[in-house]
Amino acid sequence: MECDLLHGFRLGEWRVYPERNCIVSDGRELHLEGKIMAVLVYLCGKPRQVVPKFELLDKVWPNQAVAEGVLTRAVYELRRMLDDDAGKPRYIENVPRLGYRLLERPQVLDSAVNRPSRRMRRRLKTVSATAMVLAATMLAYQLLTGYSGSPRIRSVAVLPLVNMTGDSDKSYISDGLTEEIIHVIAQQPALSVSARTSSFALRNQGLTAEEIGQRLGVDSIIEGSVRNERGVKRVTVQLIETQSGAHRGSVSLDVADGTLFAAQSRLSEIVIRMLGGAGADVQSMPVSASSTDQIEVYELYLRGRAALQTRSAESLRAAREFLLEAVHLDDDFAPAHASLAQLHLVARAYLGIGIAETRDLAEASIRKALAHDPNNVEALVVSAALTADAGNFPESLRLFDRAIELQPSHAIGHLWRGEVLHTLGYLQAGRKSIETAVRLDPLAGSTNTVMAKALSFYPDDERMLTLTKRAQVLDARLAPKFLTLHYFREGDLQAFAQELVNYNDVLGIHPEATELLIQAANDEIDRDSLADQLKPYAIRRNNYFAREFAMLGLHSEALDALLRWPSHEGSFIDDMWLPEFREVRALPGFPELIRQMGLDEYWHTHGPPDACNHGTPEPFCEIIALAYGT
Repeated sequence: MECDLLHGFRLGEWRVYPERNCIVSDGRELHLEGKIMAVLVYLCGKPRQVVPKFELLDKVWPNQAVAEGVLTRAVYELRRMLDDDAGKPRYIENVPRLGYRLLERPQVLDSAVNRPSRRMRRRLKTVSATAMVLAATMLAYQLLTGYSGSPRIRSVAVLPLVNMTGDSDKSYISDGLTEEIIHVIAQQPALSVSARTSSFALRNQGLTAEEIGQRLGVDSIIEGSVRNERGVKRVTVQLIETQSGAHRGSVSLDVADGTLFAAQSRLSEIVIRMLGGAGADVQSMPVSASSTDQIEVYELYLRGRAALQTRSAESLRAAREFLLEAVHLDDDFAPAHASLAQLHLVARAYLGIGIAETRDLAEASIRKALAHDPNNVEALVVSAALTADAGNFPESLRLFDRAIELQPSHAIGHLWRGEVLHTLGYLQAGRKSIETAVRLDPLAGSTNTVMAKALSFYPDDERMLTLTKRAQVLDARLAPKFLTLHYFREGDLQAFAQELVNYNDVLGIHPEATELLIQAANDEIDRDSLADQLKPYAIRRNNYFAREFAMLGLHSEALDALLRWPSHEGSFIDDMWLPEFREVRALPGFPELIRQMGLDEYWHTHGPPDACNHGTPEPFCEIIALAYGT
């Protein structure tokens, strides 16, 4: 029927001529845009049926990034042209949350009257054939040369959507939509997307697209806003090239109350289509295996996620309350359980909760998250970190690799994977993984701090100080650890003492222990007695004191501290690969530490650490090799 309609039909008092994009009634002739006419023709092809909005979008705008707002405006224009009343419709009825229905049945006009003349049809065929040849030629040229009119998009940053609703308490909605866009793009293998931390760090900075591109190392950005408009929230996003500032695409989406789930999914879909239309290599959008049908639960989750991003004791307590309430209302909602697992890890440093307790809480949340969604990336990454804490390195790396396969742009996954490789002694492989994390999240204090640590294994690399100072600006908590190492190596004991005080304050080390370490560094007390004097303060911080002992040349004391470091304390012991530990690694007792950590078994299967592969192998390498008869 739809083909017959193309030659003309009657709809109520109107005569409709699709080939001329016009409608006629009582001597009035009105011209419609092509897409608006296409919407009318498609509805007329299914009279008195509810036609879903997504079906109209796919049929009228195939392979294009078009939001529901475009369809809404097309229907609005149709009603205006047809003199139709949305409140009391005669032609087009809006079926809430479903789509549209044509109330009148169209009548096909006499084709002899309405079809173009034979001469006109011949001309149209000629023009159409010429256009097809030109299009085919252009397509062939693009396929052969790779030219698409604009540079191919390979990396993107999603800036936080601006909350323009006038209600600051609803910022978690715009932030949540932003996170969802980042999450979906991060699953695209051929696209690199900046992590949330770095993108959100540029909020309200007033930077140009070019400046953002330089800071985040991306060729495109997505920015937008959420505003109130005619009783709904209108979400608008646009894609911009960072080098030229050129706009590559723009989409809008209207979000009615109670439709946040559908809107979020639809927004992610049209953003991916927009990227594809702008030349990015994208795949069909993955569908989440876990969701909730309760809007209250989802809003609690968004509030919890927003609070979790602010690293303070107060905000983390609020995040815990939001997330606990979310899983209380819907225990099957995997993302909330995964966020709780992440929160429990963070709680170690900010809420003063014991390591054993946080591990139990995190593992319980992970089990629930993965039971409902085995591919939840956040849960897989936290599980991988806890598995490494327990010494199961093969399973830990398997979980990290699985998470990164699902979400190649997951910065924390790359970061923590690099730390595990460092613990195993694979310093170069670990550094490569951490460099990927820094590329994805260049403005996060954590990535810069861990990168500084990766460089600390190479004393001649001057970038360690630069990265550490950058990390200090971004997150002052952990940077002093590497500043103490740098200043001690440089012999600047005054600066060393100041940074040691700063770092020990972060860790909660007793001030008297800090003073003892400073006195030993300045040779004001006998270093050989330092270990005995620190015993009252070393119950929870053996690993920390091991590093300080090694720096001060107390090698046996450093090894003893590591051997007494309980495996359940939840920390990667990678300091032992620092140059300061070289003589510690030469001690007869060092192989016992290797066996205690299970590193020898991993090396036997996956190959020896860098210390046994580069330059002159260290003494422990031969001992470990002999244990396996190799």
